[in-house]
Amino acid sequence: MNDQAPTNRPDLRPVIKRLREIEKKCSSMGTRNEEFPLMQERLASIIKRLEAGEEPSGDPLSYRTIARELFPVAHLFESVGFMSVGKEIAHVERTLKDLDPDPEIDAPRAAPGYPVEGSTPARARVDTEAESEESAIEGDEEKASRWHVPMPMAIGCVVLLAAIAAATALILGIGPFQVDRGLVEVAPTPTETPLPAPTSVPTHTPTPAPLLNTPVPVSRAELAEAVSRARLALSRGDLDEAVARLSEAALLDHRDDAVVAIAEQVIARFVHASNAAVANAQWEEAENLLERARRIAMRFGIFENEIDLIAQRHAEMERFQIISPSDTRAIRDAIGRRVEVAINDGTVLKGEIEGIDGSTLLLNMDSEIGGGKMKYTEELPIGNVRTIKVFEN
Repeated sequence: MNDQAPTNRPDLRPVIKRLREIEKKCSSMGTRNEEFPLMQERLASIIKRLEAGEEPSGDPLSYRTIARELFPVAHLFESVGFMSVGKEIAHVERTLKDLDPDPEIDAPRAAPGYPVEGSTPARARVDTEAESEESAIEGDEEKASRWHVPMPMAIGCVVLLAAIAAATALILGIGPFQVDRGLVEVAPTPTETPLPAPTSVPTHTPTPAPLLNTPVPVSRAELAEAVSRARLALSRGDLDEAVARLSEAALLDHRDDAVVAIAEQVIARFVHASNAAVANAQWEEAENLLERARRIAMRFGIFENEIDLIAQRHAEMERFQIISPSDTRAIRDAIGRRVEVAINDGTVLKGEIEGIDGSTLLLNMDSEIGGGKMKYTEELPIGNVRTIKVFEN
């Protein structure tokens, strides 16, 4: 491959290099999952198109379309636990989308409560496309009508043929009665009924090009089935399955309103799961869940405002870990650290762990007395303790 980047298109060598590395990982994972060889073929096709700088048909590359084709590859690696590879693919997706900004085609869709300023409603776009199709059809019909024989000329031709027939009858001696009858039958024709268009001139109206790109019924059926399966997975709480079905639907039509609605629901579920992970002190898991939500939002052009707010809130939270009351070793390691102890009756006690005595937790607490604070030790039976939240400092 030529090391010199063409001047008429962006330098794709860093992107191609990363994709080749991911392609090698697909090759090494081929024995684990039968889908990896298929994803390897997809990556090889993408790399070939990027190297050529155009589609096999000769059309210019759509970098945004190529970025979306990486969606199933990223999902496959994430589904087997390789989140770092998924993040690497996400970086490639962002790079490709930055090379192909097209706000009219892929304007960010507003999440609930975030309308896109200056955007065109989907119904308006459909009406505009319909009007364009009608205009194209009318234009084609107008061109076709130019081939029709004008009506006066057609009438003149008929009268001339009638005159020739009459003269022929006279020459052949058919008789005046025969000729007069022919003229009586032919002459009124132009004035009583309009003549049909000559059958010798075809009047074919070409089908406008946009109609040829209309998805076939099978594709729409597949899209509806993928959306239905994604909804079913969401109802079961299976986010991985929902993302897999969303990936299938996006490959068919990523701009379909039903597909985007499922994407918004998946994002909301990931955000909710991230909050739940934080409540259980699973900080890394919470970050990964928000990252998955962010990547889906990016792929479908959905605003990331809510995701950013949640991420900022998590970053500002004081870090802690949760230990089980039965883990006496962890309790001893936490002696002297600030804790929140949740009791089975719902009460939460705040203090510092002083120690553990058999089956009793010793909690050093403060008591307000006469405007001041006095420390005392609270003895809590381990059996009455539900969880212990231990703060880092």
